[in-house]
Amino acid sequence: MRQVQIEILFQNGEIREIRQDYKKMNLLDFSAIQGKPIEKWFSSAESDYEEWHGLEKAVAVDDPNASYAYEFHGPEKEKLEFNQCVETQIKGRVGLWLSEEQVAQKYIATAELAWKDGEVSEALWGYQIAAEEYHSVPAMKWIAEYHYRGYQDNKQKNQPDAEKWLDIALQYWRMAAENQNTEIQFQLGMRFQKGEDVAVDLTEAAKWYGMAAENENAEAQFYMANAYSAGTGVKQDDEKAANWYRQAAEQGHGQAQLDYADCCFEGKGRPADKNEAVIWYQKAAEKGLEKAQLALANCLWNGVGIACTPASAAHWYQKAAQQGNAEAQNKFGDCLTKGIGVPQNTEEAEKYYNLSAQQGNTEAEYHYAACRFQKGDYAQAWLYYKRSADKGYTLAQYELGLGYEKGKFGEEKAELAFQSMRKAALDGYAPAQLKLGEYFENGAGIVKNPVQAAKWYREAANQGLAEAQYRLGKCCKTGSSFGIVQSDEEAACWYDKAAEQGHTKAQNNLGVCYMVGSGVKKDTEMAEKWLKKAAKAGLVEAQLNYAQCCEILGDTEKAVHWYQEAAKQGDFKARVRLAECYNSGIGVEKNPEQAAYWCEEAEKNKADAAEDKIKTLAEVQRETAQCYMDGIGVGKNIVKAATLYQAAAKNDDTEAQFEYANCSYYGLGAKQSFRTATYWYTKAADKGHARAMNSLGGCCLQGEGAPKSLKDSVSWFEKAAKLGLAEAQYMMGECCRKGTGVEKSANKAAEWYEKAAEQEYAPAQYRLGCCYEDKDGKTYDAFKAAELFRKAAEKDEKDAQYHYGRCCEMGKGVPQDLKEAGKWYQKAANNGCAEAQYILGTWYEKGNEVVAKDKVRTKELYLKAAKQKYAKAELAYAICQEEDALWKSAENWYGNALSNEDASNEIVAEAQYRMGRLYEEVKKDRIMSEIYYIKASSAGHVEAQYRLGMWFKNGASVPDKYDKEQEVKCFAKAAKQGHPEAEYWYGNCLLYGVGVPKDTKEGFNWYLASANHGVASAMNGVGFCYETGCGTAKSMTSAALWYQKAAEKGHSRGLYHLGDCYKNGCGVEANQTKAFECYQKAEQAAAAKGGDADVECELGCCYETGSGTEKSPSQAFSWYKKAAQKGHVDAEFELAGCYLNGTGVKEDAAAAFSWCKKAAESGKVEAQYALGMFYIAGYGVSQNLSKGAKLVRAAADAGDVDAQAMMVALYGTGLGVRRNMKKAREYCNRAVAQGSKDAKKVLQEIEETYKNPVVSVFLTVGSPFWKSWVKKQLKKEGMK
Repeated sequence: MRQVQIEILFQNGEIREIRQDYKKMNLLDFSAIQGKPIEKWFSSAESDYEEWHGLEKAVAVDDPNASYAYEFHGPEKEKLEFNQCVETQIKGRVGLWLSEEQVAQKYIATAELAWKDGEVSEALWGYQIAAEEYHSVPAMKWIAEYHYRGYQDNKQKNQPDAEKWLDIALQYWRMAAENQNTEIQFQLGMRFQKGEDVAVDLTEAAKWYGMAAENENAEAQFYMANAYSAGTGVKQDDEKAANWYRQAAEQGHGQAQLDYADCCFEGKGRPADKNEAVIWYQKAAEKGLEKAQLALANCLWNGVGIACTPASAAHWYQKAAQQGNAEAQNKFGDCLTKGIGVPQNTEEAEKYYNLSAQQGNTEAEYHYAACRFQKGDYAQAWLYYKRSADKGYTLAQYELGLGYEKGKFGEEKAELAFQSMRKAALDGYAPAQLKLGEYFENGAGIVKNPVQAAKWYREAANQGLAEAQYRLGKCCKTGSSFGIVQSDEEAACWYDKAAEQGHTKAQNNLGVCYMVGSGVKKDTEMAEKWLKKAAKAGLVEAQLNYAQCCEILGDTEKAVHWYQEAAKQGDFKARVRLAECYNSGIGVEKNPEQAAYWCEEAEKNKADAAEDKIKTLAEVQRETAQCYMDGIGVGKNIVKAATLYQAAAKNDDTEAQFEYANCSYYGLGAKQSFRTATYWYTKAADKGHARAMNSLGGCCLQGEGAPKSLKDSVSWFEKAAKLGLAEAQYMMGECCRKGTGVEKSANKAAEWYEKAAEQEYAPAQYRLGCCYEDKDGKTYDAFKAAELFRKAAEKDEKDAQYHYGRCCEMGKGVPQDLKEAGKWYQKAANNGCAEAQYILGTWYEKGNEVVAKDKVRTKELYLKAAKQKYAKAELAYAICQEEDALWKSAENWYGNALSNEDASNEIVAEAQYRMGRLYEEVKKDRIMSEIYYIKASSAGHVEAQYRLGMWFKNGASVPDKYDKEQEVKCFAKAAKQGHPEAEYWYGNCLLYGVGVPKDTKEGFNWYLASANHGVASAMNGVGFCYETGCGTAKSMTSAALWYQKAAEKGHSRGLYHLGDCYKNGCGVEANQTKAFECYQKAEQAAAAKGGDADVECELGCCYETGSGTEKSPSQAFSWYKKAAQKGHVDAEFELAGCYLNGTGVKEDAAAAFSWCKKAAESGKVEAQYALGMFYIAGYGVSQNLSKGAKLVRAAADAGDVDAQAMMVALYGTGLGVRRNMKKAREYCNRAVAQGSKDAKKVLQEIEETYKNPVVSVFLTVGSPFWKSWVKKQLKKEGMK
């Protein structure tokens, strides 16, 4: 069953049209009622069209005996005939022409329209008919989703009937699913599996998955496979699981392909077939499944189911690794480490090991630890070895133990080394067993236990580890203490096993065994064989033993050779024997010099020696060292010098101790070491060496090689100073000046400086000059200061050269002489004085009578000073870099200035501001920019305060928001420092009460201050204040004057306002030509910003009316359009008028409607009225009486007189509203009160017309009066 709507439109007893569901029917079929008094036979519709729905009757499309019942007052015969005509046409249109799906779609289309119009019940009815009677799945889904949304809304609001909505949604979802909609079937399965708004029901989930799977839904097939695999909702069945995995896989489901591959590989639910498994792994891998990529790589790597292909394996390991698979990352790291399948790349390998280790892969943790250990990153190495070892990974346990043993993981931790190594040893790892034996033998981390040592050596030896075999041989040689029977034979046997593997010590011991016949038969040839092998390998004991063997065998020349080899390695016995050979000519010619040399070498091994010999040696060593240091009589060699100084120092030579301390302190020929330097300075100082005392004082002062101690430092300086050392006297002056370790005293500082200066010590002369210049411990004396600066400067003291240059530049204590000043500045700069470099930089930057401007030289000098952390130069050089657009360099140098502890507040603030500007304009980083602006602003930087104010004003702060309080604070700070633009914006805040209490008078004063500083916007603002009397007395003359000033500066709004003054004769004599010119200039001034809509609208008006220029409809249209496109409401309305009346453009009703609609939506009352007329007339838009009436009423209620007159017509005829003569008269009175002549005329005509009955609302629509009157209303000049 469904509803149809029958509409009969008639006039004067004559049928005009009959519609069924808004479709025209054939009038020829309705002869029974043509020409009859149908207005009496049929009930009339309601007079208000908005509420009229026509005649309705349920029609059974497939019921030939259907009857129709209308409110019909005529003869039964005509009624029956009319019913038959309707039935015939309906059945022809619905029953015969349309399929069930098409009928359903018609209902859905009708429902969609109803939904858009907000008719929910009608929409729901249409969808229900389509769903329940015509089995439309889309309709079922719509109803389900509608009720599900209702369920969610009601549930959120805690409504008691929420569950009813859910029940209906589930009902229709089930209906759609039962109609074989696989999507809904699958979704229902998901809903019951996850318990989404329903109780978890795995059986129900499996049911719906099964239906979708049978309908070949791949995702459902995959879920069914999972269900059978796990036995969730169905009985567990591997064969069915494999079958569903296969079906989903064949449809290209990646995860199903992987799972089916596993079934093939493992023979789960089907016969095992590794070849087929590889095929499916490949398919899944190519879809990007990392587990499939790993599985495929493993097959390729191991040659399982496919030929072994390392390159392809590496490729798939990499693919899986890049997706984050930990095992693949580790495997690919192995490929990179070993160069298997890919080029070797240990750095890249480390990255992959790290990625895998981060996911907890045990083997990768070990590999990554090894990488970090190799690079000396022992903290990270320990961390990852520990993680891997804690998981039982043997190699990690072993390496962890080694690290503990060698102290790589902090201090040596023998106990931890033992524990870790024991775990690896128990796992059967031979190197760990060897180490564990060593620990037991040496008592490292455990009580000594030789028996256990021998046990573990044997465990490792049995695995073929050479070192363990060697050690076990030694245990056998020793015997009982190791818990085994002493056996030379077994010892020789183990030595032999190790020797065969190239173990040098075992070869040496085996050679000795053969030489003396220990455990083996004595055999000099075998002894020579094994000793020679070990000797050639560099084992010093073997070299000595082999030399002795050769000597026994009578080959003395060969013996001497091997004695030399052993002697070179420091063997005391070999050196003695070699000396004897050279002395006696055994195996070599006699050579006393060489004999003496080797005796001296042997002496180095001797503990005791005569004291006087040592002293003499020390003196010679020191003197020789001095020759090497100065290059006297020998090539200069500071390394040799340092070595000799060290030897002499150790032999207690005081001067050598001081000199070697210097070598260690400055790294001259020796490794720089403050601790070593301090040690030797102390040795010399304790013996009264003045320079050593002074140097030791410096070490204590800086905490270099000794604990920092100001007290100890001063003590050593004072001792040296009292011995007359000028450097120490100067240092005492520095301590007294700064209060370092002593009470601060300018007078005492000056006394010490003076003592040192008398010895012509340049730094002291410079400091004493500063005392005279700064009245610091001395009476001010510019002449003495300049003289002392000159003396020190002539000794190349850079700070004195700079200060003497200043004296010359400023004429302090010497005649003013810029040329002389430049000379000394240059000397100081060349010597690295940062202040001098900076000053010279400023000279070259600005130019003067001594130097010409030179940007390159300026930058060079600023850079030199900046590199010395001179804050002014850092800032200046950063500015230079910024001017050259070298942004990164500028940023770095601004940063240096900011971090400089010696930078003044002004320098810091300027650097902060410039950093903020750089981040804003170049790096586009608003967060950092704002941070720097705030810092600079807080430090009083006026430009930063202004910029920050603009940020807060424009909502450009972080986060994006308009902060009125911050805005006014920033503008106030900057304005009070005299910033012109800030004065304007602060005035603006006060004028409008933005972030501060409104104070128009104060606001006007700040506007005026800014205007007097030349800010055009402020001039325009002052004009506005005078025009409106805001904050000052109203004066159009003054307003026009300030507008004129703003206009002269090219200010677009000033030009616009001046144009208004000329247009309206306000403050100046009216002059339309000047007004037009001002508007033109205003638009030109605003062109860079895309134009000014107010100005463009005024230009349109000028061209339309010919005001101040030649009349031009096309120009008027063009300017109105520009303004309208910017959203200017008046221009939008005027543009609608142009399109309506063909002003400057071809008439275009649709365009007129569109622009009128924009203006109406912006709130323009006249546009609302006109838009209503468009809808009523159906002009440029489909006719909509109801919508038109609403818009006209809104305009009328807002006071629009034409709209009020129109409402008289609408209420009088019932057009778009229910007919209401009372309201018609009310609107007539309101319109007449505003001077309307049309309102009364309309009312009179309506009253005359309605003296006769109106049979249909369509009568008035076709009335000639309405057609002409509506057209007139749209076209009338009043719309302009």
